[in-house]
Amino acid sequence: MYKFKRWQWGLIIVGLLTYFTIITFQVYGNFYLGYPPYTPAFLSHTRRPLERTLTLTRASSLRIWGGLKEGRISVRINDVLKREFVDDYDVRLTLAAGTYALKIEMNEATGSLNYSLE
Repeated sequence: MYKFKRWQWGLIIVGLLTYFTIITFQVYGNFYLGYPPYTPAFLSHTRRPLERTLTLTRASSLRIWGGLKEGRISVRINDVLKREFVDDYDVRLTLAAGTYALKIEMNEATGSLNYSLE
């Protein structure tokens, strides 16, 4: 059986403390977990907006779906409010070809968020 040396135990302890600190801030520190559209964002009283620049070569459908337990989500495209969500939502917005600034603002949101371009 392998026995760890003192310096190896030190690295293990420092690594675990760093890991637990990062996880604690991600869950309780107003950050979203996940990186839409690749994974769903699990929101924990989030206030930080999600901003993307979309460059479309043809007309596309922007689908935004998920569910909120608390709070509100606002969707702005080119600084124009398009929709606000409370509770469960599944919405499609049609976008013509061009460049768009997508901003999804969370106000104390708890729940999940997904989006995709189709």
